[in-house]
Order: sequence, then C-alpha cells, then structure tokens
Amino acid sequence: VFPLHWDPSLQAVFFFRAISRKQKIYLPEGTSTTLLQLIEVSDLARLIVEIAEFKDPSKTKQRAFNLGDQIIYTIESILGTCADILEQAPPTIEYLSAKFLLEHNLSTRDIFPLRTSDYFGDLTELNSLGLETKIALRAGLEKFYLFYLKNKSLYPEFFLQPKLERALALGDGGRGGK
Repeated sequence: VFPLHWDPSLQAVFFFRAISRKQKIYLPEGTSTTLLQLIEVSDLARLIVEIAEFKDPSKTKQRAFNLGDQIIYTIESILGTCADILEQAPPTIEYLSAKFLLEHNLSTRDIFPLRTSDYFGDLTELNSLGLETKIALRAGLEKFYLFYLKNKSLYPEFFLQPKLERALALGDGGRGGK
C-alpha cells in the first residue's frame, strides 16, 4: 500500500502495531501536511497489465505513467484509517523540532519509517486511457490487516526508534511540537 524504499507491508505493520499498543508516533515538525498518493498492490499489478495489453499500443508505447490513487492522503489520515479498522483511537503524534533532531543526531528515518516529503504524481496520462485505481485505501488496508493477522510470523518485531528512545531519555531538549 505504501510507496517506500523498503517492504511497504512493514509500514502498515508499524501503524497497526503502534495503534494496538497505544504507542506514540514521532514525526519531524512540519510533516503534518505531507501528501502521499498510495496504491494497493493488486491494483498496481492490474494497471500494469492493462497498460501492457492496451487495445491501441500506439497510445502506450514509449510513454511513462504515474500509477496511484486519485485521492491524496496525509500521514494523519492514513493513521486515522488504520485506527478505524482496528476500532481504536488514532495514536498520539508528537512533532519533534529540527533542533531536537540535530542535537541528538537523528534523521527522519531514525524516528519514522514512512516518507515525510510529498509523494504524488500527475495521473493525466493514465486517466487519458480510461484507467484508474479501483481499490480504496481503507479496503486495501483492511485486506492487508486480515492477511497480517493470519501471517504474523512473517513480520518479526522490528525496532525503528532505538536512537530516538535514547534521545528522549535525555530530556526535552527542544522537542517542540504537539
């Protein structure tokens, strides 16, 4: 579901685990409005096949297509959707100041595994062929969550925040944020 550098399913696992464990999520200040365009993996596969097998190859030959949902999401809206699926409250988000990150030599990836920069593309080319996604974010996350529940052994515990935990133990140090 997530367009990331490493296994996208780990992102959903991170969200679902944080919510079910009532863990706080830390983000760099200024990321509450980060925009993300997502796509469910079976939708992605379907669109690739439809483009490859398009009835008029002259319309797809040597063209690049952005593939994603028409809806642009924020990190908070994705977390809210995950929380709704679990029928729990969304996790508390604390925004950490640039000063705090710098003082403790923390990168964004040390505190949060998802992209914190806008990530979305123009779907004009895709839509010109009459193609679009069919699986909404919630449906894709629900589908993944059911898979995850049956296959938890595929997702061992992973710890994304050891450097952050050490920095937080040292005190406020300009954490800022909510």
